[in-house]
Amino acid sequence: MPLDANHPDFWTEALQFTPTIHRDVYPAISPSNKDIQQIAHRKVVLITGAGSGFGRGGAAKQWAAANAFAIVLAARTQQSIDEVAENLKTIGSTTQFLPIATDVSSETDVHNLFQRAIQTFGKIDVVVHCAGVLGPLELIGDAPVDEWWRSFEINVKGTFLIARELARVSANNEATFIQTGTAASYFASPQQSSYTSSKLATNMILSQLHEEYGNLRVFNVHPGMALSKVLRPELHIYAKDTVELFGSLTIYLSGRKADFLRNRFIAANWDVTDLEKHRDEIVAEGLLKSQAFKGDIGPGGHKFKS
Repeated sequence: MPLDANHPDFWTEALQFTPTIHRDVYPAISPSNKDIQQIAHRKVVLITGAGSGFGRGGAAKQWAAANAFAIVLAARTQQSIDEVAENLKTIGSTTQFLPIATDVSSETDVHNLFQRAIQTFGKIDVVVHCAGVLGPLELIGDAPVDEWWRSFEINVKGTFLIARELARVSANNEATFIQTGTAASYFASPQQSSYTSSKLATNMILSQLHEEYGNLRVFNVHPGMALSKVLRPELHIYAKDTVELFGSLTIYLSGRKADFLRNRFIAANWDVTDLEKHRDEIVAEGLLKSQAFKGDIGPGGHKFKS
């Protein structure tokens, strides 16, 4: 029987794909898991949006807990990102940190971010792109144009610039690109035209990146329902996921076991062991890949039932 809409697990269940779901870190992806630590070992990880939410308490914290070799922290203000680096030093005792103030919608800033990371550490193994904005919560007829378009500047142009630089600095070296996506990009939501439209556009950027660069491992991740700047106030009753759940999943996705999930949409709540059990079917059936529409196309057209 479906859950009542007021139940905190309502949306988590609505998006359920695996038999088992989680709302917090679990053993298979925990930073204390030796397999997860092995993935993080010697990795240089670049995290955007690292000043708060899924970037700070999620990805940065969990990669530090797993003792990544180095973490490049990017956020808009230097002071905030310096504070994050200082706090994380108590978690990742061997991890090196490089905080760099970055506006992801600025070509100059993003180029500088990657160049400084390469100059300092010689490589970038993983990018966890968490920077993004919700945009104005208005009906299309009432939305302020500049604020509406600013969401595209950050969510779409920002994703493009980050992906562009990673493609350039990686050359023929393998690297992983993990986008903080959203299930909201697959359906219309009143008053969220700027957010849903811009996040839908990033889905195609990810697919393009996958198709154009075989050396890049691309993943589109719905981070779950946690309190963040991009969660609408009326959804706060569902915000029972921890940001650490998403952060731990990004480490798992950077390992070889996750290769079958490349160029796919994954929710942080889904159990990775369940996904692995059904690896062959997921690949053979093309599951979890974006579809333009439902229906048959080809000679003779759609096979209508009426």
